[in-house]
Amino acid sequence: MPELDVRRGSAISLELFHYEKVQLNQVPPTRAILTLVLPMRAIQEDSMRKAWITAGLALMLSCLGSAVPAQTTPQQPQDVLAPAPKLNLTLEQRHTIRELVKDMKADAADVETEIGDPIPQGINPRPMPSDVAQKVPQVKSHRFFLTAQQIVIVDPKDNKVADVIKLGTD
Repeated sequence: MPELDVRRGSAISLELFHYEKVQLNQVPPTRAILTLVLPMRAIQEDSMRKAWITAGLALMLSCLGSAVPAQTTPQQPQDVLAPAPKLNLTLEQRHTIRELVKDMKADAADVETEIGDPIPQGINPRPMPSDVAQKVPQVKSHRFFLTAQQIVIVDPKDNKVADVIKLGTD
């Protein structure tokens, strides 16, 4: 059989497939067609294999990327919120406590405490006065101490500050 020009044969076979829309199974196997179709099929299989490998690598990298922790420093909160009081006293209850306790002698002069803090050493909280306990039943079991600027209500279970009432204004 004479040798065929592969380039000329490929142009003819492409015309045959595109314009006539003839499938490969319907074309009789000739040497020219086989020499063109077999390399094309190998190229298609090779590119499909490369596509699968690329997709697999991309999937593995995406899974690996999510498992690696970020190497950024955690940000500190900008605004630190004051802890919520353990006692949910209304403004009226706070006013009642302030009016009944403000004229008592201060236990400490310059002590600043916040809710949740343990009471300072050397301070012995007093029991809540009976008239305060009658008007504000939530504080009946609590103790308190008085400073120059605030009334500090103490939880007797853990000796921590349960609430703070400023003496100036609320």
